[in-house]
Amino acid sequence: MAAGKIAQLVAGGDTDTSETVPTNLRYPAGVVTVDAPPFTKIVNLDPQCSGPGCGSVSIASDGSSASFNIAADWDYIRPFIVTLQAVAGARSGPTTGNQGTPVGPISANITAKIPALCPPAEQLLVNSDFQRPPVTSSSGYSFLPDASQAASASQVTGWITTAPDHQIELWKSGTLGVTSTDGKQFAELNAHQPATLYQDVPTAPGTKLRWRLSHRGRSGADTMAVDIGAPGAVAEQRQVTDDNSMWGVYEGTYTVPASQTVTRFALRSVSAAGGSSQGNFVGAVSLSTVPACGCCACVSAGITPAGQGWYQGGDDRIIFININLSTSEFDGLPAVTAAVSGTLVANLGNPGIYNLTATGFSVGIRWSNNTPLSPQDASTNGFRVHWFAAQPSC
Repeated sequence: MAAGKIAQLVAGGDTDTSETVPTNLRYPAGVVTVDAPPFTKIVNLDPQCSGPGCGSVSIASDGSSASFNIAADWDYIRPFIVTLQAVAGARSGPTTGNQGTPVGPISANITAKIPALCPPAEQLLVNSDFQRPPVTSSSGYSFLPDASQAASASQVTGWITTAPDHQIELWKSGTLGVTSTDGKQFAELNAHQPATLYQDVPTAPGTKLRWRLSHRGRSGADTMAVDIGAPGAVAEQRQVTDDNSMWGVYEGTYTVPASQTVTRFALRSVSAAGGSSQGNFVGAVSLSTVPACGCCACVSAGITPAGQGWYQGGDDRIIFININLSTSEFDGLPAVTAAVSGTLVANLGNPGIYNLTATGFSVGIRWSNNTPLSPQDASTNGFRVHWFAAQPSC
């Protein structure tokens, strides 16, 4: 049994992780892989392991990944130490503006600690994708009792409806030409009447949750809403409208407020083109916890548009450009490096980093001979900044 990919370095502000973690808090024999984020390469992987269970480390020739071979079941868990080297433009990834000409390594290595057991995202919903019970009707759809009807063997596990008859309508994928986006079944919010499907789940105050779903109209354009909050006090998070030609995919986040230990996640029918008993298909629903940034090395990188965004500094010899990190979700000051490309770049001095915060910083440049430099010079020479930011001590 392979241990799998346990830590996908987060890039471009995305805080999702891709990981497979043994539930018994140990590594079975196999191979663990760590991927490098965009604009970086892995130059060293130290699993902090010693003893007969420790195997070999290998790094891909382009530094895009590194793997550690676990020779035997291993209970001694410590964070991996991954050393990254910033290589602007060398690999695909999120950018600001166009990619531009790749440059060499920006500066010294940045070392990031990758916890061996980063908590995975926890799915909070039961039967989130409406796969239970299976639809057996020859029509391709069934009206089934909701989870409140405990005496019924055919209840829809997990979900409760606000409909007075406690009936939830499930469809088999392919029925009337409608194919599910996930699994073999999906649900319709308007069964015999407009209704809301919901689940109440235990939550810890302060936890950030991410919801995701697919929605589709049945007879035309249907509208539904996502409501989240304490039972009896939910608040609308978003309304979505889709016609019957394709599924729309939506997601959002919600932070559990203080003292709220139970959170209701609800899918509410707002309107339907087919009337009260037809409309609002939903599927591929999920509600999961969002692991904190501190679980993985948060990384963001980009390249500014050629010659754009520069402004004059305090005198006529220095110009600046601002880099926005607000979408990167750093929870502390990142380590930042930068390089400049363009014509006549050899005549520039080393770029300087100014006004660094968790949400942004500025890069300043000047001619090496300290003569006047203007934003027009930056435009003429196509100066662009290749930047890299990482929170190296997670």
